Amino acid sequence: KAAEAGNAKAMFNLARSRQKGDGVERDLALAVSWYRKAAEADHTQAMFHLAAAYSKGLGVEKDSSLAAYWLAKAAEAGHSDAMFHLALAYRKRKGAERDASLAVTWLEKAAEAGNAKAMFNLARSRQKGDGVERDLALAVSWYRKAAEADHTQAMFHLAAAYSKGLGVEKDSSLAAYWLAKAAEAGHSDAMFHLALAYRKRKGAERDASLAVTWLEKAAEAGN
Repeated sequence: KAAEAGNAKAMFNLARSRQKGDGVERDLALAVSWYRKAAEADHTQAMFHLAAAYSKGLGVEKDSSLAAYWLAKAAEAGHSDAMFHLALAYRKRKGAERDASLAVTWLEKAAEAGNAKAMFNLARSRQKGDGVERDLALAVSWYRKAAEADHTQAMFHLAAAYSKGLGVEKDSSLAAYWLAKAAEAGHSDAMFHLALAYRKRKGAERDASLAVTWLEKAAEAGN
């Protein structure tokens, strides 16, 4: 009733219920219909979900252009995940013309809004010089922010930066610290390199037993 009365929050929640089949029969087409109505009523989260529906063809015919349109609307309204996915759309030419510079612009906006995936991807762009000037110190800064936001891959790359002295002063202790954080979070390459650190005494006390423990964990994780 609230949705039919024009309440955008109700429209969005009704769409979610229809998508999940929560308390009502699951109906993806109806879910999309309510997402669209909520999005047209300026509900930012609905814009993002509508973009996802068009991107994946869930309850509606797949349409990368409309997916990019609604991503842009959500991004411009401040939705950090939309900013991140819009950056990927510009990078991969999904519904938008490929534009490495615009991709970086939206990565920066998403990263500044606290999106850890964007922080990591921005760090990669800065490290490679992809769509932006190469800057290893800035890359490390964004790797650190993403790592502190619990992004596992960023922890691993930050460890590598400290290990090799790329964009930051070489520090084997900090390299081992971030390797351990990534390993404990399930990163199999970090587990392997942490084992080597314990074996070769790189930033960690030599410990053959711990080295084997982490080798076993890495092996069990498929490394």
